[in-house]
Amino acid sequence: MANENDIAILTDRVAQAMQRARVTLDNSVDALSDENFGRLLDHRVEDIRALTDVAAPVQEAEFEAEVQRRLADRTQDPRDADNAREARSDVMRPFTNAQEEGQQFVRRVNAAQEQLAEFHHDLGVSGAGLDQALNDLDTLRTFPESRESADELRTRVNHLRDLTVNAYQGVQTASNHLENAKGAAQAFGRSDMGVDKYRLSTAIRETGAELQGDVAKTREGLGTVRNDLAAEMPEVHESAEYGYRQAELADAMRAGMNPTPRAEQTGGQETEAGNGEQDPRLRAAQQASHFSNEL
Repeated sequence: MANENDIAILTDRVAQAMQRARVTLDNSVDALSDENFGRLLDHRVEDIRALTDVAAPVQEAEFEAEVQRRLADRTQDPRDADNAREARSDVMRPFTNAQEEGQQFVRRVNAAQEQLAEFHHDLGVSGAGLDQALNDLDTLRTFPESRESADELRTRVNHLRDLTVNAYQGVQTASNHLENAKGAAQAFGRSDMGVDKYRLSTAIRETGAELQGDVAKTREGLGTVRNDLAAEMPEVHESAEYGYRQAELADAMRAGMNPTPRAEQTGGQETEAGNGEQDPRLRAAQQASHFSNEL
């Protein structure tokens, strides 16, 4: 009896870990779709476009400021010097707006990273559960009667764990790309540059290109994670169902070895022949046979 009870408990824990893995992976496929997190990345691309769109007017203002500077240097006329100062201000105003766009980008990327951190956490918890399931299977395999099912469960749990670990690492890599983009936007937003030919418009374009590259890498990485998971989900569902059936079978076997005490049976002595009710030991044995046939 001790073996059947331990087998049922261990198998149930393994099945629960497999079920949690299925739910987590299924949720990840949905959350990382183009309609969900992909749309958020689309918005960040729009932010980058708004930033880089400022480069052209800044460059025009830089050209005018350079013309006014040269004129003031040549004439030494106070009026030309005033015009040169005003021209430099005309450069700095849109550049300051671009820096504010960069800081807005940082705040919005923070929100995106918070979402990725939730996915990352859920995958980590699921992975830890699968690691524990593998430990439980080591114990389960010490019972000769459950060795075959333990080996099959191990194959399936390892597959779920590989998928979970790959997704966990992919989400982390994507978050790292966003962190790089955030760092570039922060550096741009805090930069203290003066008007110097086309220095400011160049900084806008270079920052925009860096942000665009990191967001594109984020999208590509998460797309790979999602597509890889989506391709494996039929097998994930089948494995989780297999674990559930094994847990039911182990529970039925435990029930078969632990029949209802006679004192708790109707009338204390009745059997199927006496009162029309089936002896619980026979019913449990039939359930075990039924689950075995399903597998």
